[in-house]
Amino acid sequence: MPFESKRVQQSFRVECEKAQAPCALLLTADCQAVSGLIDYAGDWRSPRAFQGDHIDPDGGDDHANLQASCRECNRRKSNSLDAPAEVVFATWRRLTSR
Repeated sequence: MPFESKRVQQSFRVECEKAQAPCALLLTADCQAVSGLIDYAGDWRSPRAFQGDHIDPDGGDDHANLQASCRECNRRKSNSLDAPAEVVFATWRRLTSR
């Protein structure tokens, strides 16, 4: 899901980069092999590039509904209602841990 506000997207990226937040999804073997390391300085097309992920695709751009992810995992999660089981579980775990 695209961000509604570029300002929110940019501020979330700065926050994540400052904390060196890892990928919260860890869906792919490549991501798991590097413990979720995100390349904040790399090309946006890189599989390891940062992307902000909406935990609930309909939940808006509030920071509580966002998590750091690598491009590869975020593309795998997508907005599909037919998400892989591990995506559904990861999303449920984040929503219930608040």
